[in-house]
Amino acid sequence: MNSKNLEATLGLSSDCWKELHNLNPALVPRATGVYFIRVEGGLARVKGASDIVYVGSGHLQDRLRAHRNPDWTSWNDAGWLISFVASGRTLQVAWQETQMEKAQLAEGDILQSYLRDHNELPPANRQLPALSSETRAHIIFRSAFSMGQEEANEFGAFVK
Repeated sequence: MNSKNLEATLGLSSDCWKELHNLNPALVPRATGVYFIRVEGGLARVKGASDIVYVGSGHLQDRLRAHRNPDWTSWNDAGWLISFVASGRTLQVAWQETQMEKAQLAEGDILQSYLRDHNELPPANRQLPALSSETRAHIIFRSAFSMGQEEANEFGAFVK
């Protein structure tokens, strides 16, 4: 999973990426959605490589403002971790406006795909999103049918 995969999967144009630290807040919609942060040059992962460092959902203006100005004193703030992972390289962000529930589903689907492709989450995502059990079951159900039986058993999608 990398930014090209996201563009293709979500129908985003390649020019949708904006530099995170120079982002004009007026360009960010006052809406909910799913967003992605990538780092210039990418990173080696447990399996393969990817330029995606974070996937999130929520109120786009609020979340991106928080990531641009991280709270370096709080372990709960992903913004400092995103900056740390970038190690001075350019960060870019893209987003897709959608209703909150759909944004959470998209975030979960993307993180599941990333996990399958790289055997780990993006470096600044420390856990899968907190989703309702119904939403989580929906993601696992869809994931199980997009992978082979052996892969699904390894992933734990099927319980014997």
